[in-house]
Amino acid sequence: MALTYETILNTDLGPLMTASKAWKRMGDRFDTLHGHYRDHVAKAASADAWRGASVIAYKGRGQVTLEEYAGARDEARAVASLLSEAHTELTTQRDRLVDLKEQAERACMLVTSHGHCSIDLMELERRGKKDKADHYREHPARLEADQQAHTDRIAAVVRKIRALDDNYRRALTARPSDGGKGVVDGFDGALHGDAASFNTDEAVRLARKGDDLTDTQLDRLNDVLALQRNNPEFAEKFATRMGAQGTLDFWGAMGPYDRDLSDDRKKLLARTREGLSGTLATATRSDSAAMRRWEREMTEAGPERQGKGRMTDQFGYQVMTDLMREGDYDDGFLHRYGDSLVEFEKSEAEQGRDPAELWTGAVKSNPVDGPVLADTDNAWGNDPMVGLMEGLSHSPGASTDFFSDQETFDYVVGGGEIFPARTWPEATTLTHGEAKGYGSLGHALEAAVTGVPAGGGMGQELHRGPEQVDVMHKVVDAYRSDLDLLDRQKGIGDSLGRMGAAYVDDLNYGLSDEMGTARAEGNDRLLGTDGHGFTSGQSIGFLRQLGSDEEAHRIMSTAQQAYTASRVYGLSCTDDVYRAAELGAQAHGALDEARAERFGHDSKADDEAENKKLTDAATLKKGAAGIVVYGATGALGGVASPAAPVLIPLATGTAGSAVTSGINAAIDADVKASGQDTTNESIKTIEDFDGRAKQNATAAIRQYMEEQQVDGAEQTSRRDALNAAYKRGRDVTDTSNTPER
Repeated sequence: MALTYETILNTDLGPLMTASKAWKRMGDRFDTLHGHYRDHVAKAASADAWRGASVIAYKGRGQVTLEEYAGARDEARAVASLLSEAHTELTTQRDRLVDLKEQAERACMLVTSHGHCSIDLMELERRGKKDKADHYREHPARLEADQQAHTDRIAAVVRKIRALDDNYRRALTARPSDGGKGVVDGFDGALHGDAASFNTDEAVRLARKGDDLTDTQLDRLNDVLALQRNNPEFAEKFATRMGAQGTLDFWGAMGPYDRDLSDDRKKLLARTREGLSGTLATATRSDSAAMRRWEREMTEAGPERQGKGRMTDQFGYQVMTDLMREGDYDDGFLHRYGDSLVEFEKSEAEQGRDPAELWTGAVKSNPVDGPVLADTDNAWGNDPMVGLMEGLSHSPGASTDFFSDQETFDYVVGGGEIFPARTWPEATTLTHGEAKGYGSLGHALEAAVTGVPAGGGMGQELHRGPEQVDVMHKVVDAYRSDLDLLDRQKGIGDSLGRMGAAYVDDLNYGLSDEMGTARAEGNDRLLGTDGHGFTSGQSIGFLRQLGSDEEAHRIMSTAQQAYTASRVYGLSCTDDVYRAAELGAQAHGALDEARAERFGHDSKADDEAENKKLTDAATLKKGAAGIVVYGATGALGGVASPAAPVLIPLATGTAGSAVTSGINAAIDADVKASGQDTTNESIKTIEDFDGRAKQNATAAIRQYMEEQQVDGAEQTSRRDALNAAYKRGRDVTDTSNTPER
């Protein structure tokens, strides 16, 4: 019977340890018997007076018995170890389950006997959280999402416990392996005393079956990889026993891109890719000689055709980078592997083969139709650079090192004047369209400039050391110098927005440093940064590019609003607060002008889709970006929690709680408004966009003035100064010098 949520909570795991201790004592007694038998009984045949066939028979029988005592001892100790390990693992996971249940209850949720969570709105009100209860009533989708999130977390732990329970059952009931000693079906002295060793044997045995694996066997392999992928001992043993070539042979033979795969098989292989990727990533973090050899051999196999070595077979690079989409690979291995791939592509380019032809079989036909696919049997067709980028996105150190080389950066990203950029292949699904790899390129660059895995979740600490700053300078220069680069790289805009957000303070500083006056005017104090060397030209050019892209503008605008709010509340009750707000308004103006130009100046957007884009850009719809604010002591506050958070820097001398409150107060209005009906507020003209965008730009300081009860002539003067600052920002990114709208 499968374990249920309720059964797990009510199960007493104590008997596991009781049984473990009993088996340990049994093993000790068998060890004593083994010693007595060896020293007293077995030696009885050593007397010179006993000769003949009988003594030979006695010795044979005695040796078997001696080995059985040893086997009984080793098996008993292995069982004791397995039971102890099972107790530790299952107790840890059950404690996680109890903690999740308590978290749900603290959030005023009812948890059923099946682990399903539902929010009790009346209980929320009884605990003084009426605003939150009302918000849920107004936004039932948010209510459902929060309930499902808690339910899913509980279900994930239940699945993990079931898998662990089944895994220990398998380890405890494994068929005896007498190794040619003892008696058939006797004691198993070779029984593994830990699940990792048992799983290594099983995983290698299954993987070596290759494409002969049944769905049931593949499902079992997936379970083992899922359980043990983060276990260094298992990962290294699995990788080294499979070998580099054996690993490529296995995944290549599984044919994950074969067109005739059933839906069930595709799902199984997707799990295999995830588990195998994570396992190999863990293995590469070992510094053993065996793993260094595995890494060297894997890199050397990259340029080699796999399978039968035919011209239509996939390269080693294509197979291995397909397994880099999950897990945190060793920085050194990723960097070396990436360099090898780049050099191989360049050498092939010198022979006239661009990446499209090299990886997908595409050949140039005519300038009208563009590339077409040759009639080949290569079903893979995957660009290995995409897989490498995903691998780098999980390993910030490797990504920073990889992109630090200017020649490599110019080749992979583009924008350079000396080294030609690679041509990213079109979508590798055998259809024409935009290259899918640009999203992965953006993820890798995010990790490189922030020191944080792309989409790493809340609580990650933004790191901007000299190496990360250097790569960010390369990013800024590339996209501001090649004005069409962002348009060509469809799908990278959201990543560029997050990169801009991570350096929002520096970009604000650079924007204010026209004529090199920022330091003299004290803008480093106002903005909490010395600018990290970003010039006015760099900031203007990059902000213009960010503003021109829908996703980049949405994310960067939200980050800018959070950052400006943090400066306002960090400098409150000082003479600097208004000047800091003006600098923030100036940056908003620069972004918004670029966005407005994208829609067209002084014209009405009659198309419904364009109206929606204008409305979204002005209201900063929820879900575009979650904001985490960091100071010297780490995370100080956040808004929302999407899969790919936006990290922004914060430098302030005030208490973290005060800053968090100020940021939430300034931003939360936009976040809440996103769920409301804006039909009657639809923006249909650029002028409407200007007005709404300016409100967002000055939200924090207007709220501050209201709290400080600033009114009359002083309020008018302050607002005029803010409007002037906003216009200055618009002017610097106004490429057509249009008159003020």
